[in-house]
Amino acid sequence: MTSAPAIPEKVRRIVPTLGSPVDGEALGACRAIGRVLQGEGLSYHDLAAAIPVRTEIPVLSRTPPEWDTARWRSASTRPAPDYRPSRRKASVFTPTQSAIHRRMALFCRNADRGRLSDRERAFVSEISASRRELTVRQYDWLSTITDRLDMEDRRQ
Repeated sequence: MTSAPAIPEKVRRIVPTLGSPVDGEALGACRAIGRVLQGEGLSYHDLAAAIPVRTEIPVLSRTPPEWDTARWRSASTRPAPDYRPSRRKASVFTPTQSAIHRRMALFCRNADRGRLSDRERAFVSEISASRRELTVRQYDWLSTITDRLDMEDRRQ
């Protein structure tokens, strides 16, 4: 049996980036590994051949006393966890736009003076206290509120 080729150390340092939730980073890491392998005269097939495969599953000789066997049995019947990257949505707005949204929310909160409905007031106070990015619908509503308050201020 032939031994697997030696994989460069740089590949081991790049591999964790493949798990990035940002597609561009993961693809860049993949391409970087390809360049390193190609520079050494290797391919992804050589990388796959170098990964050790465990052929036997270790068996415990006895169950440790701290294990709750009933819980262990019920846990073993559950489906395996999903190890795919998170399905977090990509950012819709740039950081500059998000900063503008926070300033708009603060403007609405400070310019309220009883002109907002209870629902609008709760919305504005929630988003001005939160550091999360707004959704498109939230931005539209905030924009409508801001425009209305701004127009009322200009009339005065």
